[in-house]
Amino acid sequence: FKMRFYFTLDFVGGKAKELCVALTDINGHIATILPEEDSFPLKTWGRENNPFWEKSLSLHLIYSYAASQGEQRNWKMYGSQLAHLALLFEKEEIPPPCIETIGGFSAENVQEVHRRLESKHTRGKLVMTVFGSK
Repeated sequence: FKMRFYFTLDFVGGKAKELCVALTDINGHIATILPEEDSFPLKTWGRENNPFWEKSLSLHLIYSYAASQGEQRNWKMYGSQLAHLALLFEKEEIPPPCIETIGGFSAENVQEVHRRLESKHTRGKLVMTVFGSK
């Protein structure tokens, strides 16, 4: 990949986490909310065949499940974290993704989305509206 980022976020895991590693620049940071199985192909410890070591990456593991199951008074941390992300977006330190609305949720539009995704030329997010949403 030619394009590199200082900070990437993984909210999906698996191949998405591998993509984050590939797209994160040297001395960059990756944040993930999902642990991986022991069989996950990317090594995070040790020096041999370890992209984190080779690129001097920081890996931030965000385990939010326990906190989300706790008392509601503990949930305020999510508000402060989201406020911080919102500030980064407002300052344009994190660019928003390109979003294209394809249309309503239909078989034809699902086929169109798949056609575009399979062409591997899609950038950003493809969105379909559901039940009259805008």
